Amino acid sequence: MKKALCLIILLVITSVSFAQTLAGEPVNWQNLKTFSASSFQFKSDQFDYNCTDCKFIEISSKSGISGYWLAGNATYAVPEKKLSGKANVILIRMSPENAKDYLKISGVSEFNDNAFFSVSLIALQSVFKRSYHSGMDALIPKAGEYTVNMFTENFQDLVVAFFDDKIELFDNTRKK
Repeated sequence: MKKALCLIILLVITSVSFAQTLAGEPVNWQNLKTFSASSFQFKSDQFDYNCTDCKFIEISSKSGISGYWLAGNATYAVPEKKLSGKANVILIRMSPENAKDYLKISGVSEFNDNAFFSVSLIALQSVFKRSYHSGMDALIPKAGEYTVNMFTENFQDLVVAFFDDKIELFDNTRKK
């Protein structure tokens, strides 16, 4: 009986502490800012994304900017998987502390584009919930980890995830 009681207490403590580590940080979805950039690059050893003349939205919470939603003429490459192509829309989720390591953005200006904002918000209500989320709150990836959800010409809806020092791909359209 004592062992069973101890096990139950241990499970309750574990589940409470686990739930606390998954608490999300609120994102103010109605007050996101829209930007344009002449060039936006996300580059790691495993993934390279380059967009020219793009529009983007920063997704931020109390920890900082942990996501970018971009639309524009872009190319991507996953060298280890021998995969490359063109992407039209992309969601990047990463730790804010990696921004200096992964991002290079030039020619940035804030602008008011209600159509881009509204369409982006509709899409983000679905796409945001694919990685590092607690509902519509942001979970912050560990330093060095990231996910990229891309809508591409070849794969339609492709997910690229880097975690535990490995790169993984998932074709969300075909569910494989």
